[in-house]
Amino acid sequence: MNCPNCNNPLSKENFEDMEVEKCSICQGMWFQEKEVDSLEDSIFPEDAWKNSMITNVRDSDRKCPTCQAPMKVFKYRFEDLEVDYCINKHGFWLDKGEEERIKEVMKEYADDLDRRQKAEANLKNALTKMRTPGFFDQIKNLLGL
Repeated sequence: MNCPNCNNPLSKENFEDMEVEKCSICQGMWFQEKEVDSLEDSIFPEDAWKNSMITNVRDSDRKCPTCQAPMKVFKYRFEDLEVDYCINKHGFWLDKGEEERIKEVMKEYADDLDRRQKAEANLKNALTKMRTPGFFDQIKNLLGL
C-alpha cells in the first residue's frame, strides 16, 4: 500500500492502541474506517455524536491506497481541518498532525456536549422547582407578602 500523498510505501504503526499505516516521508496516516470509529469511541460517549458534522464535500486529487479510487475530501465538524476519504469506505487519509487536531476537535466537541447536557439538566431542574407550589410561597415570604 502506497501513500496517497507522495506514493511512498506505507508502514504499519501503532497509534492510540490502533494499527494504522503511516508514510515515513510526509508523515501522513491512513486510518481504516473501523479505526476512526475506535478513535471516536474513545472520546464520544454516545453513538449519536459520532460520524457527524461532515461538510463541504468535494473531489480530492488523491487516490485510495487500498483500491486506487479517487477520494473525496470534507471539512471535519466545520473546522479548517480537511480530511480525505475513500468513497468505497476503505478509510481516511490524515496529513501530518491532523490526527492530533481531530482528537482536539473531538474532545472540544464532547466537552461542549457535556456542558450543554448539564445546562439542560440544570434548566429542567430549575423549571421543575418553579412549578412547585412551595417555590412561590418561598418568594412571597422573601418579599414579605
